[in-house]
Amino acid sequence: MNNLIRTSFNVIAVAVLILFCWIGMAFGGIRSAGEYSGVVVFDRWDTCYLYSSTYLMYISEKKKELLRPYVGRSIRIDATEVFQPMNPGDGLITEFNFLGDATVSERLPAVDGLKLTLTEERLAGNSLRFNVEIDNQNRFKVAILKSEIAPTVFGKKIDDDPFSPADGDSEAKITRCNFGSHCGFPRLTYGPAGQLTSDSYSVDVEQGIQQDPYMIYLAGGQKLRYNFYVRVSKGDYDLIIGYGGGVHEGRSLASNIVSFATDVRGNARPEILGETFTKKSSLMSLLFGNYSASSSIIFLNNLKTLIKNGRVVTAVDDYRTDILIEDGTVSLSGKGSILGV
Repeated sequence: MNNLIRTSFNVIAVAVLILFCWIGMAFGGIRSAGEYSGVVVFDRWDTCYLYSSTYLMYISEKKKELLRPYVGRSIRIDATEVFQPMNPGDGLITEFNFLGDATVSERLPAVDGLKLTLTEERLAGNSLRFNVEIDNQNRFKVAILKSEIAPTVFGKKIDDDPFSPADGDSEAKITRCNFGSHCGFPRLTYGPAGQLTSDSYSVDVEQGIQQDPYMIYLAGGQKLRYNFYVRVSKGDYDLIIGYGGGVHEGRSLASNIVSFATDVRGNARPEILGETFTKKSSLMSLLFGNYSASSSIIFLNNLKTLIKNGRVVTAVDDYRTDILIEDGTVSLSGKGSILGV
């Protein structure tokens, strides 16, 4: 009798497992070889993404340099090799051919003439609030789908995570999230000693000026700002917002990146964004491509330079340190760190 019960239980368990796998395949998305569109994005850890607002694909470390000249552009590639450790889930593109700029699809939201600008705001108690400004630079009225406005958060990759497609130092902590509904989920991870821990990630949007639950209407030349909160565990993060693009199907739009760091209570704290290096580089490249903290401090030995929105504001040189800023080109000698402020 016990064997019969055990056998019946095993059959039911297998049936349930098959059902969940079928549901995952039906409602998820297999990331296989084929064409993908998205904005080329590099985060502060230099991980490369093909970013299609709600969705993203990772570009392998060995191939990412091929896309660096296209940072900030919405492009189209033919992926010939793709690795997807879990479905539903994002994938890693390991081989591809560049096809050119992403095409416009009539089935997808129109992004031409729109601009997204992301900023951060520190409230009482050092709590963080983020603002996205949607600017309709067209001369005509546009309707924007809230379900296509997607915040994405990048963070340091968890070592030995078998379900992460990333082969670099970072990964998406919040993705497949949009302004059309509340977005929040727990994430289970294994610590250094094998202990299982749970981190909580969520995005909460304040009610905007317009009350329509699905659409935002902007007249030609009109701007609208939305405030929202990102709830994350302690760590260093990059935040970006995208619009449109579907499931890597056509042209999409991406904002600038805002870098931030949180303590155990989720409040803002000073952050180290990376090491400076000795080389000649454009100012924006020094600050991690076209995406960087809007205000950063570079410490080089005893030299302190405040850079705000890509421009040098002040420089205090207590001791001799080689630095040259000329025509947007920076030459640095010495080792220090870049901190977001």
